Amino acid sequence: MSGQFCVFKTRPGYANMLGAIIDGNNPVGVMGTVAGDDALLVLLREGTDHAEVLASMEVFLPGLRNKVV
Repeated sequence: MSGQFCVFKTRPGYANMLGAIIDGNNPVGVMGTVAGDDALLVLLREGTDHAEVLASMEVFLPGLRNKVV
């Protein structure tokens, strides 16, 4: 995570599915996602607290906090 961006690295072919999951759950502070093949860009709303975003995504992506670098 950096500023208003969050990048997820995935296995090839998984980024689109992860983007659909995130967009479908409408987590706090997330404007939307842009998916490639093995990377997903999550666009955060201005002034969003990174910890709050991670907490709201961990509800439907268990263990996410353990994977953040």
